Amino acid sequence: MAGEPVVIELGTGHGTVDDDASPPGSRRRVSARLKLAVASGLLVLGCAAAAPAHPPLRDGPTVPAAVGAVVSVTGDTVVVSDPTFGSTDPGTTLTAYDLPTGAARWSVTMPMTAIYTAERAGDVFLITRRDEMRRRAATTAVAADTGEVRWRRPGAVLTTGGGTVGLAVSEVSGVSGRGWRVEGAVVAVDLATGRPRWHTDVPSTAVVRVAPDPATALIIHDSGRFEVRDLAGGALRAARQMPPADYAEDNPRISGGVLVLRHYHRAGALLTGYDLETLASRWELLDQAREARWVNCPGGLCARTPDDHWTLDPADGRLSWQRGDGQPWRAIRGSDDQLLVRDLDDQRTLVASEVARAAPQVVGALPPGVGDCRAGAAALVCRSAVDSDGLAVYRLSSP
Repeated sequence: MAGEPVVIELGTGHGTVDDDASPPGSRRRVSARLKLAVASGLLVLGCAAAAPAHPPLRDGPTVPAAVGAVVSVTGDTVVVSDPTFGSTDPGTTLTAYDLPTGAARWSVTMPMTAIYTAERAGDVFLITRRDEMRRRAATTAVAADTGEVRWRRPGAVLTTGGGTVGLAVSEVSGVSGRGWRVEGAVVAVDLATGRPRWHTDVPSTAVVRVAPDPATALIIHDSGRFEVRDLAGGALRAARQMPPADYAEDNPRISGGVLVLRHYHRAGALLTGYDLETLASRWELLDQAREARWVNCPGGLCARTPDDHWTLDPADGRLSWQRGDGQPWRAIRGSDDQLLVRDLDDQRTLVASEVARAAPQVVGALPPGVGDCRAGAAALVCRSAVDSDGLAVYRLSSP
């Protein structure tokens, strides 16, 4: 799905929940600032005469974050959640810092000692409390500029990032990721006020996604029935029975107003593109990347292995292929799979981008001992072996 501001959780070794969202699915277009930042970085590198093969990324300030803190990177903000244990006054303090300057913006204290994550949604941050099963048990909206509490409600709230309406849902026990399987009522809420706009009930369980342009709620029932509803008003735009498939966080995907479903047939794995508003079938083709995960990329959808790279145009199903470089690349969470990393022989970490449809383009290298990175709008935030109680900030663009 296209994504937007996204919750980024920095590694289980630092107290964070390790069931990322990628943004998932509904979540998520890459911000224009991130695209501009990466493009600017590539331009600077291309113009620098006699630059080293893997130039270092420029480091910035250090953001305080104790080893036990939970860290969320969302857009141009880092939110550090610091729980208080063994105290007569339990609670969790959340502090927001600006990216890439590292300047503190606001601080707010939640009444429970728990895992909290943060996600930007328009003029508010959605602060989510996780329960013992890692479900999103409750959501608090705070003002993005001051941290003032605006509203609270139980369960999770799914958003498109830049929209004004979200979907409040109750996650099923054992859920493996954000926006995956839910039960009970699906309620559309105004993100500024928390007031409900419309609701529908899920008879058993379902997969629920939200997508922008147009703002859409997608409900996939256990029976295989797909429903597409207007996110703001709840009107049913289309409904259709879909073929059996492995419905997961990355299947189906939404790109360019097209829903792409990976499913199975006598001939093998198939990819079918459906118009998102009408669910009318547009195209169908054999899936040539069965062992790879399809992700959103600038050309539409991409599937990458060390030896092969496919790009799928969701508008017409046209598939292009390029030979890989034989090196395993890993996506940086928070970049909607458009920033990649791989390890170098000298212990550094190489950072590259998927802005071009060709092979990954080098952005720079991180020094030894730096890893567990997450992407903001114009910076990477990483843990460093040099300072275990801080987060290193690396700019993705020139001034």
